[in-house]
Amino acid sequence: MHGQYPGAPPQGSYPPPGTPPYPSYPAPGAPPGAPSYPPPGTPAYPPYPGQGAPSYPPQGAYPSYPPQGVYPHPPQQGYPPPGYQQGYPGAPASQYAPPPSQYAPPSYPPSQYTPPPSQYAPPPGTNPYPPPGAPPYPPQQYTPPQQYAPPSSSPSSNKVSWTKHEGELVCVAVGQGNHDVWGVNHLEKIYHWDGSRWNLIEGALTNISVGHDGTVWGVNRGHNIYRYDRNRRKWDQIPGELVQISVGSYEHVWGVNHLQHIYKWNNHKNGWDFVEGRLTNVSVGRDGTVYGVNEAGEVFRHNGMGWTKISGSLVQIHVSSADKIVGVNRNDDIYRLHNGRDWEKLEGQLTWVAVGCQGELWGCNRGHHIYKACL
Repeated sequence: MHGQYPGAPPQGSYPPPGTPPYPSYPAPGAPPGAPSYPPPGTPAYPPYPGQGAPSYPPQGAYPSYPPQGVYPHPPQQGYPPPGYQQGYPGAPASQYAPPPSQYAPPSYPPSQYTPPPSQYAPPPGTNPYPPPGAPPYPPQQYTPPQQYAPPSSSPSSNKVSWTKHEGELVCVAVGQGNHDVWGVNHLEKIYHWDGSRWNLIEGALTNISVGHDGTVWGVNRGHNIYRYDRNRRKWDQIPGELVQISVGSYEHVWGVNHLQHIYKWNNHKNGWDFVEGRLTNVSVGRDGTVYGVNEAGEVFRHNGMGWTKISGSLVQIHVSSADKIVGVNRNDDIYRLHNGRDWEKLEGQLTWVAVGCQGELWGCNRGHHIYKACL
C-alpha cells in the first residue's frame, strides 16, 4: 500500500478524470496589470503522487492494522514458518517475536473491561446477586456436579483431603499463605481472599499471579499487563502483551504471549527479556525455578541456559519452589513432581492448580468451584 492511500485514484491521475480545469487567474475581464496566478512555470496541479511528490502514508507509517505479529495473526503472512516443529520449545523464535512493548495498544485501566452490571443483573424483584462483598457466586446455590467433584481415592491416586471453598473462580494464585489468595472468575472479576472473606478488587483480568512476597501481576482480555500496587490499591500498566503470567517474587516474573513466545521481566532495565522457545504455560517459583508446558503438553524445565524436557504431559503447571511443583493434564488429573523427575498423581480433578510456599494447595475445576488442601 506504500505510495497510495486506500481508495486513491491511480498514480498520475490527479485530478480525477472529469474534474473541471484549474480556473484561470486573473479572471477574464480583469483590469490590465492584474497579477497572474499561479506564477509562470508552476504546473497547473501539484504532482500527486508524481515524481518527487510525497507518498501517503509517509514512509515508515503503519501500512495496515493489525501489524504483523499482533493478534489476530494474519494467516497469509506465513505463520507458522515453514519447517516449524509445533510444540518444540527449543526452536529459535526471535525472528518471529517482536519485543512485546512494540505492539502494546493504548494505555487504559483494566476496569474498562468490567462488564456492565446490568448485563448480569437478576430479574426485577429478585434479591441482588451476588450480594455486596460476596464472593463471585454464593457457593450454597451451586452444588458441584458429581463429575466435577474430587473423586474418591483410588489405588493410583495419593490421598489428599480436599475442602470445598466458597466462591467460584477460573484461575487462582497463592501468595503469602492461605490469607493471601487471588483469583479471577469467568466474568473477569478479580478477588482477594484475606483469610476470612473474598474482597472484590477493581479491574478486570483473565489471568493473575501472586508471588510469595505478595507481588501481584495480571493480564487482561486485551493482553495488557498490570502490576498491583497494594499501598495505593491501584493497577499500574506495564509495557508489553501477554496472555499468561507467573510471579515467583518481585525478582522473578515470567510470561507467554499469544504467539507462545516467552519473556521474563528484567528489573534492572525495567523491560522484558526474550527467552528462546515456545510455551503455552509457564511458571516461576520464588527461588527462580522455571517450568513450562507447550502446545503438545510436553513439560520442560529451564536450566538457566535453555530448556530440558522431562517426563509427563500437562496443560498447566505451577511452581512455588524446586520442591513444590504441581500441574494438571488434559483429563483434569492433578500431579505433583517429586525430585524433579517423578510425577505422583493426586486425588481429585481440577483445571487450574496452585501451590504456596508452605504447601497450601488451591485449585478450581470445570464447574468453577474452588478447592483447597495441603501437601
